[in-house]
Amino acid sequence: MGDSPVVIDAYTDLGHYVQDGYIIVDSGELQCDVTRDGISYGDKFTIKSGEKVSFLRMDIKKIRLTHVSDSAYRINII
Repeated sequence: MGDSPVVIDAYTDLGHYVQDGYIIVDSGELQCDVTRDGISYGDKFTIKSGEKVSFLRMDIKKIRLTHVSDSAYRINII
């Protein structure tokens, strides 16, 4: 398990807001929250093992992931 929480700054990394993508949790649980302005995060939601969350047309600047338990996940954002 790596650092927690981890913040993925999509705007800096991609040069634009997240327009599409997903997170798949392969094992364990993660809490996720997102921000459009880079400062104010919305409510956290839990993603459990075997679940997928889609980010279609959400205009996300940053994604914050917090480990609830030892977890493995895949993230793909464009």
